[in-house]
Amino acid sequence: NAFATDAIGPDEASIIIGDGYFQFQKDSGVESEGPEYAHTHEYSHHLQLLLGVGELNDDFSDQSAKKQELMADAFSAYFLAHDSGGDMTSEEISNVHAIAYSV
Repeated sequence: NAFATDAIGPDEASIIIGDGYFQFQKDSGVESEGPEYAHTHEYSHHLQLLLGVGELNDDFSDQSAKKQELMADAFSAYFLAHDSGGDMTSEEISNVHAIAYSV
């Protein structure tokens, strides 16, 4: 599993990714682009918090959670596709998204 947290404090935000997540990516054939996706997706959650759009505000509904995850995917995909970012093809991004959604 992977997650972003600022529970310690705003100056001590963290991204935590378990070894099992990387093993899953390797077993799924995305060991080259998978870790980059995981990192950028979780970093995107930090951007949501900094922009004030990432807080659930006591709304833990499936719809709210889905919105947060899709927004993080969008931020992540933008970076991964950009020439100065991950420089991935749309096929690589689609593939890693499909693997991530299967978790």
